[in-house]
Amino acid sequence: MTTSERGLISLDEWNRQPSRRIPQGNGIACPKCGHELQDTGVVFLCSPSLAEVKCPFCDFVGNRRT
Repeated sequence: MTTSERGLISLDEWNRQPSRRIPQGNGIACPKCGHELQDTGVVFLCSPSLAEVKCPFCDFVGNRRT
């Protein structure tokens, strides 16, 4: 059975599409202004792995453990 018969797309097709990452609130308060931080979708593969977070209300950008 091919990937198209399974309803799947190839990795190349996926990579040609525009990014679908939408920042999502994560329940963590911004240390600068107190609003909810958002996960940006960027993950750093280190030990432990870290996810980038940002505040949509101020210029704070940081990382949280995943």
